[in-house]
Amino acid sequence: MSLMSRRARVTQAAIRQAIRAAQQTGAGLVRILPDGSICIDPSPPAEERLGRGELASKWDDVNPPRRRFGERLAERANTNSDDPLALAFARWERGEIKMDQLPPGRYPNGMRVYADGEWEAIVRAKPLRKREIASLKAYFDADGAPNFCSGGIDTNERLEIRGLTEKSSIPQKDRMPFYRITAAGKDEWRRQAAAQIEA
Repeated sequence: MSLMSRRARVTQAAIRQAIRAAQQTGAGLVRILPDGSICIDPSPPAEERLGRGELASKWDDVNPPRRRFGERLAERANTNSDDPLALAFARWERGEIKMDQLPPGRYPNGMRVYADGEWEAIVRAKPLRKREIASLKAYFDADGAPNFCSGGIDTNERLEIRGLTEKSSIPQKDRMPFYRITAAGKDEWRRQAAAQIEA
């Protein structure tokens, strides 16, 4: 004769009953074991123990209370209520204004919005960067080649702002345009190449 043990089936109804029973007794923890037995811990919930000055265990705050949607945005807006840029950014986060309606300036989160022509003036005032020089060389070498593009979007925009390249085709939607070198770009590349030879 052999003894057989069988695992009890735990149904959703049994789980609901256990939760209701725990809520009615004010229990802090309900466990359902694999054999089907239900263990109810009669100790009060963590917040009541904390209220009496006792320490909570590391398992008491497994699911901390979640903030409702919009509370985080309201907190950000209230922290810098004097700063007009912070207020404008909070309005943008709530969807009240569009990105192009944000006033120019440096925002508290590190984002910067440039005024019309400001970024272009900053680019022209700085010397060429390594990537711009490499792309300018590629455009110089590929002079006359149709449908040519070298470098990333930012590099090409900088070269175009400086007047060293120009768009050679109208780009399709969601496509990067092709560029060609200008006369000023050829002169600038010759100057850069001469400076590299002297160094």
